[in-house]
Amino acid sequence: MAIRTAWVFLQRALLAVGLLMLLGLAILPRLGLYRPVTVLSGSMRPTYSPGDMIIDVPEPVSAVRVGQIISYQVPTGIHQVESHRVTRILAGGAHPVVQTQGDANNWPDPWTAKLEGATAWREVAVLPHLGSVVNALRGSAIRVAAVLIAPALLALLLLAEIWGASDKLGAGEKHGTPEENRERRERRVSRERYFGPERRVGGDRRIGRSRMPKPAIAWLAQPVSAGQAQSSGPWQSQPASD
Repeated sequence: MAIRTAWVFLQRALLAVGLLMLLGLAILPRLGLYRPVTVLSGSMRPTYSPGDMIIDVPEPVSAVRVGQIISYQVPTGIHQVESHRVTRILAGGAHPVVQTQGDANNWPDPWTAKLEGATAWREVAVLPHLGSVVNALRGSAIRVAAVLIAPALLALLLLAEIWGASDKLGAGEKHGTPEENRERRERRVSRERYFGPERRVGGDRRIGRSRMPKPAIAWLAQPVSAGQAQSSGPWQSQPASD
Protein backbone atom coordinates (compact mmCIF):
# COMPACT_ATOMS: atom_id res chain seq x y z
CA MET A 1 0.00 0.00 0.00
CA ALA A 2 2.84 2.41 0.85
CA ILE A 3 4.55 1.70 -2.48
CA ARG A 4 1.34 2.33 -4.39
CA THR A 5 0.69 5.58 -2.51
CA ALA A 6 4.21 6.78 -3.29
CA TRP A 7 3.76 5.82 -6.96
CA VAL A 8 0.48 7.77 -7.20
CA PHE A 9 2.12 10.77 -5.53
CA LEU A 10 5.03 10.58 -7.99
CA GLN A 11 2.64 10.45 -10.94
CA ARG A 12 0.79 13.53 -9.78
CA ALA A 13 3.99 15.41 -9.01
CA LEU A 14 5.44 14.71 -12.47
CA LEU A 15 2.19 15.73 -14.11
CA ALA A 16 2.07 18.97 -12.11
CA VAL A 17 5.69 19.84 -12.95
CA GLY A 18 5.12 19.14 -16.63
CA LEU A 19 2.00 21.30 -16.74
CA LEU A 20 3.72 24.17 -14.91
CA MET A 21 6.70 24.07 -17.28
CA LEU A 22 4.41 23.99 -20.30
CA LEU A 23 2.39 26.90 -18.97
CA GLY A 24 5.33 28.99 -17.77
CA LEU A 25 7.82 28.42 -20.59
CA ALA A 26 5.68 27.83 -23.67
CA ILE A 27 2.18 29.29 -23.35
CA LEU A 28 2.37 32.50 -21.28
CA PRO A 29 5.51 33.88 -23.01
CA ARG A 30 3.74 33.59 -26.37
CA LEU A 31 0.99 35.82 -25.00
CA GLY A 32 3.53 38.60 -24.46
CA LEU A 33 3.07 38.75 -20.68
CA TYR A 34 6.77 38.16 -20.00
CA ARG A 35 9.86 36.66 -21.60
CA PRO A 36 12.26 34.10 -20.04
CA VAL A 37 15.94 34.61 -20.95
CA THR A 38 18.73 32.15 -20.10
CA VAL A 39 22.01 33.70 -18.90
CA LEU A 40 25.01 32.42 -20.88
CA SER A 41 27.90 34.57 -19.60
CA GLY A 42 29.18 35.89 -16.30
CA SER A 43 29.23 39.56 -17.29
CA MET A 44 26.45 40.40 -14.80
CA ARG A 45 27.87 38.72 -11.70
CA PRO A 46 26.94 38.92 -8.85
CA THR A 47 23.45 40.00 -9.95
CA TYR A 48 23.01 36.70 -11.75
CA SER A 49 25.28 33.92 -13.05
CA PRO A 50 25.50 31.63 -16.09
CA GLY A 51 22.72 29.07 -16.00
CA ASP A 52 20.26 31.37 -14.28
CA MET A 53 17.05 32.48 -15.94
CA ILE A 54 15.85 36.06 -15.84
CA ILE A 55 12.27 37.14 -16.40
CA ASP A 56 11.70 40.25 -18.52
CA VAL A 57 8.47 42.22 -18.75
CA PRO A 58 7.55 44.65 -21.52
CA GLU A 59 7.44 48.39 -21.02
CA PRO A 60 7.41 51.37 -23.41
CA VAL A 61 10.85 52.36 -24.69
CA SER A 62 10.19 55.89 -23.47
CA ALA A 63 10.10 54.53 -19.89
CA VAL A 64 13.67 53.14 -19.97
CA ARG A 65 15.81 54.73 -17.24
CA VAL A 66 19.44 54.62 -16.12
CA GLY A 67 20.06 51.74 -13.72
CA GLN A 68 17.56 49.34 -15.28
CA ILE A 69 18.63 45.97 -16.72
CA ILE A 70 17.22 45.49 -20.19
CA SER A 71 17.44 42.67 -22.73
CA TYR A 72 18.05 43.87 -26.26
CA GLN A 73 19.64 42.75 -29.51
CA VAL A 74 23.25 43.82 -29.93
CA PRO A 75 23.67 45.97 -33.06
CA THR A 76 27.01 44.37 -34.02
CA GLY A 77 28.42 40.91 -34.63
CA ILE A 78 25.88 38.08 -34.67
CA HIS A 79 23.24 40.32 -33.06
CA GLN A 80 22.89 38.19 -29.95
CA VAL A 81 20.60 39.20 -27.10
CA GLU A 82 22.36 40.85 -24.14
CA SER A 83 20.94 41.61 -20.71
CA HIS A 84 23.01 44.51 -19.34
CA ARG A 85 22.43 47.54 -17.16
CA VAL A 86 21.69 50.93 -18.71
CA THR A 87 24.43 53.41 -17.73
CA ARG A 88 23.61 56.33 -20.02
CA ILE A 89 20.79 57.52 -22.25
CA LEU A 90 22.44 59.30 -25.16
CA ALA A 91 19.26 60.30 -27.00
CA GLY A 92 15.61 60.24 -26.05
CA GLY A 93 12.45 60.28 -28.11
CA ALA A 94 10.48 57.46 -29.65
CA HIS A 95 13.67 55.40 -30.23
CA PRO A 96 16.16 56.22 -27.49
CA VAL A 97 19.87 55.43 -27.81
CA VAL A 98 21.40 53.86 -24.70
CA GLN A 99 24.80 52.85 -23.37
CA THR A 100 24.95 49.60 -21.36
CA GLN A 101 27.50 47.79 -19.20
CA GLY A 102 27.75 44.44 -17.40
CA ASP A 103 28.00 44.59 -13.61
CA ALA A 104 31.16 42.42 -13.67
CA ASN A 105 32.85 44.55 -16.37
CA ASN A 106 35.10 47.53 -15.72
CA TRP A 107 34.13 49.27 -18.96
CA PRO A 108 30.93 49.89 -20.92
CA ASP A 109 29.92 47.82 -23.91
CA PRO A 110 31.77 48.82 -27.12
CA TRP A 111 28.55 49.84 -28.83
CA THR A 112 25.52 52.01 -28.37
CA ALA A 113 22.09 50.53 -28.95
CA LYS A 114 19.10 52.23 -30.52
CA LEU A 115 15.94 50.70 -29.10
CA GLU A 116 13.71 49.97 -32.07
CA GLY A 117 10.00 49.29 -31.83
CA ALA A 118 7.63 50.42 -29.12
CA THR A 119 8.56 47.95 -26.37
CA ALA A 120 11.65 47.36 -24.27
CA TRP A 121 12.17 44.25 -22.12
CA ARG A 122 13.15 45.00 -18.53
CA GLU A 123 14.40 42.42 -15.99
CA VAL A 124 12.18 41.95 -12.93
CA ALA A 125 13.15 38.52 -11.47
CA VAL A 126 15.95 35.97 -11.43
CA LEU A 127 15.38 32.17 -11.22
CA PRO A 128 18.68 30.53 -10.21
CA HIS A 129 19.85 27.49 -12.26
CA LEU A 130 16.56 27.14 -14.14
CA GLY A 131 18.25 28.15 -17.40
CA SER A 132 20.63 25.20 -17.13
CA VAL A 133 17.67 22.84 -16.74
CA VAL A 134 15.98 24.28 -19.82
CA ASN A 135 19.19 24.03 -21.86
CA ALA A 136 19.61 20.39 -20.79
CA LEU A 137 16.06 19.60 -21.87
CA ARG A 138 16.85 21.03 -25.30
CA GLY A 139 19.75 18.59 -25.82
CA SER A 140 19.62 15.80 -28.38
CA ALA A 141 20.01 13.08 -25.73
CA ILE A 142 16.94 14.35 -23.89
CA ARG A 143 14.95 14.41 -27.12
CA VAL A 144 15.83 10.79 -27.87
CA ALA A 145 15.02 9.80 -24.29
CA ALA A 146 11.68 11.58 -24.54
CA VAL A 147 10.80 9.67 -27.70
CA LEU A 148 11.71 6.32 -26.09
CA ILE A 149 10.86 6.83 -22.43
CA ALA A 150 7.67 8.89 -22.65
CA PRO A 151 5.61 6.10 -24.33
CA ALA A 152 6.96 3.59 -21.78
CA LEU A 153 5.95 5.85 -18.89
CA LEU A 154 2.48 6.29 -20.36
CA ALA A 155 2.13 2.52 -20.68
CA LEU A 156 3.22 2.07 -17.05
CA LEU A 157 0.72 4.66 -15.89
CA LEU A 158 -2.05 2.91 -17.80
CA LEU A 159 -1.12 -0.47 -16.31
CA ALA A 160 -1.05 1.06 -12.84
CA GLU A 161 -4.53 2.49 -13.31
CA ILE A 162 -5.84 -0.88 -14.51
CA TRP A 163 -4.15 -2.63 -11.61
CA GLY A 164 -5.65 -0.21 -9.10
CA ALA A 165 -9.13 -0.56 -10.60
CA SER A 166 -8.98 -4.37 -10.50
CA ASP A 167 -7.78 -4.33 -6.88
CA LYS A 168 -10.64 -2.03 -5.87
CA LEU A 169 -13.13 -4.32 -7.59
CA GLY A 170 -11.69 -7.37 -5.87
CA ALA A 171 -11.71 -5.64 -2.50
CA GLY A 172 -15.36 -4.67 -2.98
CA GLU A 173 -16.34 -8.28 -3.71
CA LYS A 174 -14.27 -9.56 -0.81
CA HIS A 175 -16.00 -7.34 1.76
CA GLY A 176 -19.53 -7.71 0.40
CA THR A 177 -22.09 -10.35 1.26
CA PRO A 178 -22.42 -13.39 -1.04
CA GLU A 179 -25.73 -12.08 -2.39
CA GLU A 180 -24.24 -8.63 -3.14
CA ASN A 181 -21.20 -10.19 -4.82
CA ARG A 182 -23.42 -12.41 -7.00
CA GLU A 183 -25.59 -9.43 -8.03
CA ARG A 184 -22.48 -7.37 -8.76
CA ARG A 185 -21.04 -10.10 -10.99
CA GLU A 186 -24.36 -10.48 -12.84
CA ARG A 187 -24.58 -6.73 -13.50
CA ARG A 188 -20.99 -6.70 -14.73
CA VAL A 189 -21.62 -9.59 -17.10
CA SER A 190 -24.91 -8.16 -18.32
CA ARG A 191 -23.12 -5.00 -19.47
CA GLU A 192 -20.74 -6.99 -21.66
CA ARG A 193 -21.48 -7.65 -25.30
CA TYR A 194 -21.79 -11.39 -25.82
CA PHE A 195 -22.10 -13.08 -29.18
CA GLY A 196 -21.48 -16.68 -28.47
CA PRO A 197 -23.25 -19.89 -27.46
CA GLU A 198 -25.71 -20.09 -24.64
CA ARG A 199 -24.30 -19.79 -21.13
CA ARG A 200 -25.54 -19.59 -17.56
CA VAL A 201 -24.46 -16.93 -15.10
CA GLY A 202 -25.74 -17.01 -11.57
CA GLY A 203 -28.71 -19.13 -12.52
CA ASP A 204 -29.82 -16.64 -15.17
CA ARG A 205 -29.78 -17.91 -18.77
CA ARG A 206 -28.03 -15.71 -21.33
CA ILE A 207 -28.74 -16.68 -24.91
CA GLY A 208 -26.60 -15.90 -27.91
CA ARG A 209 -27.11 -12.61 -29.70
CA SER A 210 -30.40 -11.36 -28.38
CA ARG A 211 -30.14 -12.32 -24.67
CA MET A 212 -33.91 -12.89 -24.84
CA PRO A 213 -35.32 -16.10 -23.39
CA LYS A 214 -36.47 -18.69 -25.89
CA PRO A 215 -40.26 -18.79 -26.32
CA ALA A 216 -41.85 -21.69 -24.53
CA ILE A 217 -43.91 -23.64 -27.12
CA ALA A 218 -45.83 -26.65 -25.82
CA TRP A 219 -47.28 -29.12 -28.26
CA LEU A 220 -49.97 -30.95 -26.35
CA ALA A 221 -51.49 -34.12 -27.78
CA GLN A 222 -54.80 -35.32 -26.33
CA PRO A 223 -55.53 -39.07 -26.56
CA VAL A 224 -58.54 -39.89 -28.74
CA SER A 225 -60.67 -42.95 -28.00
CA ALA A 226 -62.15 -45.21 -30.69
CA GLY A 227 -65.49 -44.05 -32.04
CA GLN A 228 -65.09 -40.56 -30.59
CA ALA A 229 -65.36 -37.67 -32.98
CA GLN A 230 -61.97 -36.16 -33.60
CA SER A 231 -61.54 -32.43 -33.52
CA SER A 232 -60.10 -30.87 -36.58
CA GLY A 233 -56.62 -29.49 -36.48
CA PRO A 234 -53.75 -28.90 -38.80
CA TRP A 235 -51.69 -31.68 -37.19
CA GLN A 236 -54.48 -34.32 -37.20
CA SER A 237 -55.44 -36.53 -40.14
CA GLN A 238 -59.02 -37.22 -41.16
CA PRO A 239 -60.30 -40.87 -41.14
CA ALA A 240 -60.19 -42.53 -44.50
CA SER A 241 -63.61 -43.17 -46.11
CA ASP A 242 -64.57 -46.49 -47.67
